[in-house]
Amino acid sequence: MKQSNHIHIFMCVNKKPEDHPGKSCGRQNSEQHVELLKNKIQHIPNLEVKITKSLCLGKCGKGPAAIIYPEGQYIKMENKHDIEKLVSYLEGKNDINDIII
Repeated sequence: MKQSNHIHIFMCVNKKPEDHPGKSCGRQNSEQHVELLKNKIQHIPNLEVKITKSLCLGKCGKGPAAIIYPEGQYIKMENKHDIEKLVSYLEGKNDINDIII
């Protein structure tokens, strides 16, 4: 993780219409992923993380998408494993290379 302990994560919860042919983060459980992530990070001491629900980040085809600042890195948040990977990264324990999109 970068030196800063002030992290801001924007997570797409945009729901495209049901008849839209493409993927939509909101239809891929991104709302639930936001809540799960919030619950997990609230227990990390000395870390300020703000999570904001956003509309389309332009990466819907690659899974529920999020962007982390100050890194400016897009990541996929498809499942609990991806969320655990991000939490571990925020704790400074590993990288997020396999969830970068």
